[in-house]
Amino acid sequence: MRGFTILLVVMWHVSYFGLGFDDSDAFNAQKYIFLPFLIPLFFFISGFVTYKATFQWNYSNIALFLKKKLPALVISPLIFMLVISLIKCNDFVPTLYDPFKGGYWFTFSLFEYFLIYLFCNLMVRIFKMNSMTEDVIHVTTALAIYLLTTWTFVGSYNLDDGLTGALGISNFHHYVFFIIGIRCRKHQAMLERLLNTRYFTATVLCAFIVLLLVPSLDCLSSTIYHLLLSLSGVLCVFSVFHHYQGQFSSNSKVGKSLIFIGRRTLDIYLLHYFFVYSNLPSVLPNFALLDSPFLEIVVSFSISIIIVVSCLLVSSVLRSSPILAHFLFGQKIKC
Repeated sequence: MRGFTILLVVMWHVSYFGLGFDDSDAFNAQKYIFLPFLIPLFFFISGFVTYKATFQWNYSNIALFLKKKLPALVISPLIFMLVISLIKCNDFVPTLYDPFKGGYWFTFSLFEYFLIYLFCNLMVRIFKMNSMTEDVIHVTTALAIYLLTTWTFVGSYNLDDGLTGALGISNFHHYVFFIIGIRCRKHQAMLERLLNTRYFTATVLCAFIVLLLVPSLDCLSSTIYHLLLSLSGVLCVFSVFHHYQGQFSSNSKVGKSLIFIGRRTLDIYLLHYFFVYSNLPSVLPNFALLDSPFLEIVVSFSISIIIVVSCLLVSSVLRSSPILAHFLFGQKIKC
């Protein structure tokens, strides 16, 4: 699923930043269909793989956890941001205050999500809460953050300026999907029974399509609507991959490829901007003149595959050096 998702992300960036399809029908279709669940799905998966039933969130384990995550999610992106700024002759400082961090916002937000999650876990541990209360605390906190960062009253505050921009506060609304992923992993047995229910996939797919067709809403209704739209899309993709997990196993070529891509998601995410920002239209035909949504999607996807393969090749070369692997991708140096 993570391999599939990073392919869609690269395809999105190729269409928007690389080929200038941002006003085309194909790009608008991608934006309309994929955008509601694309980033939420990434955070859902991140939360799903984060949960460890036997892991004790004490002070020493938290310190080790953050020590492991800091190089990959903060230091490495900062290095890549600096390099891209130097190549493009841009001022690096404004990028730090940009909530999207020149495209590298995801890793910074994920690290901040870990901090919020760890703080809630500490509260659970300090006050010796039971499992159900723990679920309530995490979900309530996530929903509160979602409402605070998306509801209309935040319009009176500029969340994309100064300290709030540097912290990426406007991106905190995705935290709810990170927590949903963790809760789904914790209650996986219950989730499995739900996924194996007859017509579940068809039901969530229909819900997603119906919500897509709902006209724009206002205020709180719009906030809840977008949450349900994204959640139905995430569950739909998750259900499809669960249903066809045999076809995506390591024994199949497609499954093996997606698994490898999924394990190198960070590498692809950090490297693909160097290809996307390389002024693709200057070295490729003007595909924006195709005037065919189908051909635009085929071109975008084909170029995305080439970029992903190129990223994996560059990553393999860089990872051949333990020092570069450590500083660029947060890989632990083996003694």
